[in-house]
Amino acid sequence: MYGKVARTFDGEIHTRYVENITGQHPKKMFSMFKSETYHKGVLYSCERICINHVNGLVCKRSNQQEPKLVGFNIKAEDPRLIVINDQVYIVFNHARTNNLFPRCMGISEFNNWKPVTLEIKGAPEDIRKRTEKNWTPFIKDNILHFVYNFDPLIILTYNFNKQGECSIVYPSNNVLLNNTEETFIRGGSNLIDYKDNLLIGACHSRITDKIITAYHTHIVILDKSCFKIIYLSKPVAFRHEKQELFIGQGPYHWNEWYKIKFVREILFPLGKLPVSNNTNMITTPCSIYEMNNKIYMTVNIQDSMTFRYEIYLGRLDLERYQNSPPNNLNLFSKNSVESIIDLIPTKVQQKPTKVCRFA
Repeated sequence: MYGKVARTFDGEIHTRYVENITGQHPKKMFSMFKSETYHKGVLYSCERICINHVNGLVCKRSNQQEPKLVGFNIKAEDPRLIVINDQVYIVFNHARTNNLFPRCMGISEFNNWKPVTLEIKGAPEDIRKRTEKNWTPFIKDNILHFVYNFDPLIILTYNFNKQGECSIVYPSNNVLLNNTEETFIRGGSNLIDYKDNLLIGACHSRITDKIITAYHTHIVILDKSCFKIIYLSKPVAFRHEKQELFIGQGPYHWNEWYKIKFVREILFPLGKLPVSNNTNMITTPCSIYEMNNKIYMTVNIQDSMTFRYEIYLGRLDLERYQNSPPNNLNLFSKNSVESIIDLIPTKVQQKPTKVCRFA
């Protein structure tokens, strides 16, 4: 079993659990998907929150005590934060009508909530009406860009026009706007500068059907000089360092998951491995940022909590990956998640142990 785990999760991406940052608003029904960014000594956060069965966003700065509630009239969800021209912006999705779906993308200044709906310039009407989510924001040449789709790679730009029109800049012609609701690899966090012309961030893979829902995080590196994905990791292993769950096994400085005794700890960071016909595994990235020379990522856990992790790319040989990245990122992510699903026990396979059940 340990060998299967080691081959399934990425051994070159190390994570260290920092803390549970889930919001505690007094009127909330639930909080999830909290994004953060660090700018000029201030930590900014924006979190999806539900009050009275309506979703919206709660925004907070570390240098201000009172949070601000926004976006409830448009049912705003899943914020990402990006810094451009010394301004922090919120990128999110929201309802097009009074119904929850279809949804579209929007943007607003963090400090001045004036949302603008984003649309792809020149897109046919049928495409403009479908659900849009998970655009991945990044900055190149002081211009806001979005990864619209990872495979095939499609990149948009937005010049902050009032109409919210985004132009396709890559590829330069013959662009087929795939329905990203149907792909296995989707957007996740923002992207930030890493090395030279490289940007680093995280996307997520998704498999969902009547039996299982599985969302997992993958580190992605984009060469912004030529718009090329040069690296996509296997699913990243996250743990929640709660001592009583691990019976003296930790904490480990870098969540050395390959040394753990029980598979449960990386499949379900909350420490519980449900054995049933309806299994949910959700670890999706919300944001990535640099603070005090360290890279941090916030991760949505089981659509109910957000944890902050420190990220370290061990001895990653980017030159080797740059010369031979996966040819089909969508298929690569699908196969990666299916490998994890194969590790999950069923009621027939389960074997009792002292603290969990595993295959």
